[in-house]
Amino acid sequence: MLVAESFGISQFITDHFSFIVIDNSDTARGILTTLIAGVMSLMVFSFSMVMIVLNQAANNFTQRLLPELISNRQHQIVLGFYLGTILYSILIMINILPDTGNYDVPGTAVLIAIVLGILSLIFFIYFINTISTNIQISNILYKLYKNTKAQYSKQEKADDFANELPASSNAKWKSLNIKKSGYLQSVDFESLNAIAREHQIRVYINVPVGLFVHRHSPVIQVHPMPADEVRDKIVNTFTVSEQEWFDGQPLNGIKQMTEVILKAMSPGINDPGTALNAIDYLSDLLALEIEKKPFTSYNPDSEKSPLVFITPIPVSQVLHITLGAIRQYAKHDIVITLRLIKMLASFLQHYDFRESKKNDIEGQLHSLMFDADENIKNPLDRKAINELLNQYELATYKIGIEKSNLF
Repeated sequence: MLVAESFGISQFITDHFSFIVIDNSDTARGILTTLIAGVMSLMVFSFSMVMIVLNQAANNFTQRLLPELISNRQHQIVLGFYLGTILYSILIMINILPDTGNYDVPGTAVLIAIVLGILSLIFFIYFINTISTNIQISNILYKLYKNTKAQYSKQEKADDFANELPASSNAKWKSLNIKKSGYLQSVDFESLNAIAREHQIRVYINVPVGLFVHRHSPVIQVHPMPADEVRDKIVNTFTVSEQEWFDGQPLNGIKQMTEVILKAMSPGINDPGTALNAIDYLSDLLALEIEKKPFTSYNPDSEKSPLVFITPIPVSQVLHITLGAIRQYAKHDIVITLRLIKMLASFLQHYDFRESKKNDIEGQLHSLMFDADENIKNPLDRKAINELLNQYELATYKIGIEKSNLF
């Protein structure tokens, strides 16, 4: 802008739009000082609001949601605009010289600073509206549900994965250890497959992506055993991190949804409405998890036999780490129990799963009814459970009702 001033842009605007150009250096300095102080106050207030939001999300929901809130691009743009306005105003102010007879104040540059200050006020209003919307738990749950569902859709459209197991043989698989302990965040399947094709090696990954692995555990198995240089290349295709954060894994969204339910049912929060809302979203995500194809191999070339094989997370384990934790927190709550029964009963009645998956769902329903029988003693509540089971033709799971004058 200062370069443009050297070509007389301020003089041109002064000649045609004199009413909007400031030609007094003291006035320009005063305006820029006010703008810098005001926008800096807006930036500090906005930053404080972000910290309050993050603290509230960590205390009321789950700390796993913090990375998603921190990475909000809208907030970053607003804070960046504040900082840019401050820096621009400072640069213009330090280039304004004292009033002399032959000095022209960069009026256009000052005018642009004023416009940026007005835009900062507009951005501030937008920021307040955005942050007050983003912190609402209903919006957080919906965004988490939508992102996790999109990840399932992306997996479903992946053409490079198939459900094919290694050919049975008497070959002895050799184990390879990873370099450090941590969470298996991802595997570069493309590079791993290229290495396997080049050296004609079969690679079997023993641990599902997303789980914690130990440095000396046999995460990788190969046949035949390759040379040391090839082994290092294979190990380097695995990304292991100390932090449990892996983008693109839908199971991570299910874990976050489960933790929101557990936090909502804790005595300190006691928000059953949020728990019910999250269970509704979780039921659809679990249905997608149960329905999805169990990819067990990576093979971008369907005309060739696969050489890279994967261990998927069993459905029984996914159900146990989600519903098992919820049952322990909410086994005394009749409303949550009824919603969980409805979810599992819907799985059995409306979805065409394989027999093994049906057995896993029935096992969870048995566990849920066992906890309900042990912890829910009110006859009216027990009657409501049995009536819901009758609606789904699951009378074999009914629990006994103690004699009472109510019935």
